[in-house]
Amino acid sequence: MRLSVFVPAAVATATSLTAFASQAADVPSALDELTTGYALKQAGRCPEAIPHFLASYRADPKPKSLLNLADCEAQVGELVSARGHATEGRDLARQENDTELAGVADQQLAAIDKRLPRLTVRLATGAPAGTVAVRDGSLLSGAQLGAPMPLNPGVHHVVATAPGHAQRELNVTLAEGADAEVEAQPGPPLTMNASSGERE
Repeated sequence: MRLSVFVPAAVATATSLTAFASQAADVPSALDELTTGYALKQAGRCPEAIPHFLASYRADPKPKSLLNLADCEAQVGELVSARGHATEGRDLARQENDTELAGVADQQLAAIDKRLPRLTVRLATGAPAGTVAVRDGSLLSGAQLGAPMPLNPGVHHVVATAPGHAQRELNVTLAEGADAEVEAQPGPPLTMNASSGERE
């Protein structure tokens, strides 16, 4: 999806002029960053373009910066971030009554959702009391267990632990657009070492 660089239209109302003035010092920087990022994106250099779109948005929060950012993130496989930024860009476009950009965002979101894999982690039936599951270093809450969670394509690490049990680890490789499900089951009970009194 290609988005053209734009220059903000003149602001008509007194209220809008006040808001614009409060950000006026950042607008030239925002446009410069947006232009640089767009040129890099058009040259197929999205990893280099991403920081410029972020800088543009921070200088002057506009939907076009977010939608270009989401476009590049999708191209490099950062689909979760792309979805979040496309959603935010769509919401900003709607607030500004920019139906064209809102429509572009909707198209982006539809394309991202087709590619976005989802992983469901649930506790295995009969898992010991106190079992917890950690995915990619983040503890899964009760609401997250059993729910399909959107993730980037690639390898994801799941660890199941429970008091008095060895931990069990597994890797799950998600392809674009795939749904996968794994059961979190801790390892066997730990045995007590008679000499040291420690579990092993």
